Amino acid sequence: MSKLNIGFWNTHGLNSHKIEDVDFVTYVNSFEIVGFVETLVSDSPGNLPDFSMPFTVKPIKRKRKGRASGGIAVYCKPHIRKGVKEIKRSKFSIWLKLDKQILGLSYTVYLCFCYIKPYMNKDDSELIFTQLQNEIMQFKHQGEILICGDFNARTGGLQDYIQNDDGNENFIDCPVPINYSPDIPLVRRQMDREKNIHGTLLMSLCKDLQLRLLNGRFLGDSLGFFTFYNSNGQSTVDYMLTTPNLFYCVQHFIVRSPVELSDHCLLSVCFKSCTQRETTLESLSDVGKFQWEHSMSDNYHDALLHKESVNDILDLMNNIDDENCDDIDFLVSSVNKIYVNAASKTLVLKKKSSRPSNKRKRAKPKKAWMSNDCLLLRKEVRSLGKRLQKDKNNANLRQTYSNCVKHYNKQKKSLKAEFYRTFISKLNSLEHKDSKSFWKSINNLKNNHQQAPSPLSKQEWVEHYKSLLNSDSELNFPDDLETSKDNHCSLDYPFTCNEVKKGITRLKSETPNGLQHCVDALQSFCIDWGLNVNTKKTQTMILSNSKNRSLLDKHYFYFGPQPLESAKEYKYLGIVFNNRGKLNIAAENLADKALEKWVRLFNSLISPIMTYGSEIWISDFNINLDTADKLPFEKVQNMIMKNILGVHGKASNLALRTELELYPVCFISYKLMFKYYARLTDIEVGNNPKFDLLKSAFIEDKKLYTQKSSCWVQSLHKLKKLINFDSLQISHNVFEDSLKTFINARFWVNLSISNLITQVN
Repeated sequence: MSKLNIGFWNTHGLNSHKIEDVDFVTYVNSFEIVGFVETLVSDSPGNLPDFSMPFTVKPIKRKRKGRASGGIAVYCKPHIRKGVKEIKRSKFSIWLKLDKQILGLSYTVYLCFCYIKPYMNKDDSELIFTQLQNEIMQFKHQGEILICGDFNARTGGLQDYIQNDDGNENFIDCPVPINYSPDIPLVRRQMDREKNIHGTLLMSLCKDLQLRLLNGRFLGDSLGFFTFYNSNGQSTVDYMLTTPNLFYCVQHFIVRSPVELSDHCLLSVCFKSCTQRETTLESLSDVGKFQWEHSMSDNYHDALLHKESVNDILDLMNNIDDENCDDIDFLVSSVNKIYVNAASKTLVLKKKSSRPSNKRKRAKPKKAWMSNDCLLLRKEVRSLGKRLQKDKNNANLRQTYSNCVKHYNKQKKSLKAEFYRTFISKLNSLEHKDSKSFWKSINNLKNNHQQAPSPLSKQEWVEHYKSLLNSDSELNFPDDLETSKDNHCSLDYPFTCNEVKKGITRLKSETPNGLQHCVDALQSFCIDWGLNVNTKKTQTMILSNSKNRSLLDKHYFYFGPQPLESAKEYKYLGIVFNNRGKLNIAAENLADKALEKWVRLFNSLISPIMTYGSEIWISDFNINLDTADKLPFEKVQNMIMKNILGVHGKASNLALRTELELYPVCFISYKLMFKYYARLTDIEVGNNPKFDLLKSAFIEDKKLYTQKSSCWVQSLHKLKKLINFDSLQISHNVFEDSLKTFINARFWVNLSISNLITQVN
């Protein structure tokens, strides 16, 4: 390899979502080796695209409640994976051995990634740095050292070398050995002027072991940029250290500008190869090409037939040796030279331009869930990050950058949730209807049709299964079982009562934000399990009897980006609850239901008894609206209505019927009368002896009507005339609707006028 790029990044969490993020992969894809610290995940973070499986160190669980601290993951490109070997690991570091052939060096490189937690007390800090020093001394005599880490150390103006260490004349009182190698003073720039305990310990470590910081000494970080940014300030806490021999192989060291993916900056170093490469034809620059024109074909033909070209061709033919195969390359190059010489005399040589191409890079397609506003916001975040890196003392710019990052992450999370919610709904609808579109949608979402290569070779699989089938090996099953418990995910264990209680307690809160957190937890559960919630039918109700009720009514809870409607009442198991916590509305609702059942009992039990056979005997009563309430069956109905409502005997019958939505009994009788008339009309003589006598009586009754005698049909015709019907040859439903309209328009009005006259008198 001509170059080796190594990256280091404190990602402040490295879950599967971050590893699969396209922006994150783009940032780290240019490295052959990249290390991440403070991963905060107990298991492996997962497979990073185009990288082999990582070397990992689990984070340390804190004694007090809270998340774990630390964690390391190191990824390598597959083509150098065989030359990288893990040799040591501890709670805060991992050591890798790089084969000397990777950079063509004469010595082995030992690469260390470490994370040292912030300062707690002096004893712990000194113990950790002492342990790191012992590890460095263990490998320093075997090769060169490169350490990448977040030391949480602020070095300020401290130097990593011993000053005035250039000769024995400075050590008159204490002479140094003859083979002593003095420190070479190398100026290092740094924007961070503060220092702490870890910074002092780190500089002491560098002086003791002759290590040099790369920060602030190379192209890409010539000013010593900050490596950590948040709303409270910025600092330099991430460093790369190396031994002097490897120091001079560094081509450049870069501190990238801050981005939204982490509050730490990405560090990168490029090592150049120390071996000379052989010059090949492919490495030579292109001298150019001839510009062909059809008009020059005759001139080119004449140039090939020129005496000089013909003599060259004849000389080649005379020098051909059929028995020597080594002359083939010479003959081919000679023929090509003849063609090129002829072309140079007739054609125009178009040389390759040394200027860089002005072609614009094709913009990357935006993610499916990302909106234009979110894209512009991300662009603004990265622009602010570049400005912040150069303008170190601008507190307003730092605060603006921090707020912009928070706003972008919140908007990105909301857009992602909405996109996947819609996408899952679409998949559910396509699963059984259109399988082709179903799988096409999944492939479009993956956006990667190439299958990732297996991180393990076939030979490694063979060796693994051979070791499993080894009969000589003994397994201590109880010990292995206890050890395997620590490697399993916590979700593999059943829930306990204490875990459920803690989860409920964590969700409880007496503030609106806490209740909103419960709704957000429900939304996350629905997204994880592919459940849809109809926000149009989902309501919330705030129970409060305070004087500031109007302010509470203006507060809304949100299910994702959608606000939920605030309800004033809610019915649960037949009981109506209102937003003030009172149950008087529930009592009124139940009373109305009981009254409705009483009316239904009247219509189903009493009314059929009163109207039994009324299609015949109703004809004996004159149709007089003024005296309708004096009919015996109407009196019974009025008495029952007054009893139901509990009013006095002189209450308005019209008001009672309006309250209970009841029609007069005669209305039912007239309906039965017309229905009976329609049945008699449809009977045909001779079809059934049982109905012949009934049909004959009906015919005789109609004859009496033609003779203007009092009869049953005459009463029906009076009713027809009263409601303005031209004929009785209509359907039962039409008659019922017309009768209902007539009573609504005339009967109720006449009754109301009669009642008013009665009350006035």
